[in-house]
Amino acid sequence: MILIVSRNTLRHQLARPLCVKRDMSVARVVAVSKACAERIETYEALGMPVPETAALQFYLLQHAMSDIRQRFSPDQPMGDVAEIVEAYHKFGVDLGQHMFVYLMMICTRESRHTKGPASFHDEAKSKFGDVFNDSINRMRDMNPNGAIKIFLDKPPNMDLGTYCKGMMWRFKNGNFTGGFGGPLWGRIAELLSWFVSGEISAEMMLDTAFTLAHNGGPIFN
Repeated sequence: MILIVSRNTLRHQLARPLCVKRDMSVARVVAVSKACAERIETYEALGMPVPETAALQFYLLQHAMSDIRQRFSPDQPMGDVAEIVEAYHKFGVDLGQHMFVYLMMICTRESRHTKGPASFHDEAKSKFGDVFNDSINRMRDMNPNGAIKIFLDKPPNMDLGTYCKGMMWRFKNGNFTGGFGGPLWGRIAELLSWFVSGEISAEMMLDTAFTLAHNGGPIFN
C-alpha cells in the first residue's frame, strides 16, 4: 500500500488540477464573475496571451508529457524530466484559467443575440429559471463591451452549472441572424459546460478549445 506519493512521480503529477476532472457546477456565478473581473484586470496590466503562441507552447509541452507518460510507470521517479512536467502544469493551469474566463466572456456576450417566440423564452425560464433568462435578455441591445460589463457588475444570482447549460441550450434552440450565435456557438458553450460539470479536465478543455470555430472563424478572432 502506498501511503505517500512522491512529487517526482506521474502518480502525483497526474492528480494535479490541470489533469483532474472537477465538478464546479454548484459554484455561484456571483463569485465566478468576481474572479473573472480580477483576471481581466491582469490583462489590462500585462496584456492578453497570444492564442497562436499559447497553443504552440501548450502542444509542445503536451507532446513532451505524452512521451514522459509512456516512458515512466506511475511510481517511478522521473529524475530531471520532472522539470518539464512542472513547466507543463505551471503553464497549463495559468492558461486553463485564462481559457475559462475567455469562454465565459465570449459565450455570455454572444448569447445576447438569441431570438425566439414567446414559447422559446417560456421554455428557457422553465428549464433554467427567470434569473438566467432575464440576465441574458437585459444584454440584448448592448454592444460586446457593454454586455460583458453588465455581467461583471451585476451577475445573475444562480449556480454556474445552470448558467452554462442555459447558454448552451439557447445557442442550440434559439433563432439567430447575421452570422451570430447558432449551433457552432452551441459547441463552444457545450465545451464550457463540460468543463464546469467535471466531464472533462482543464487539460482536455484546452486541447479542444484551440480547435473550435464560430461562424466567422476561430474563436480567438
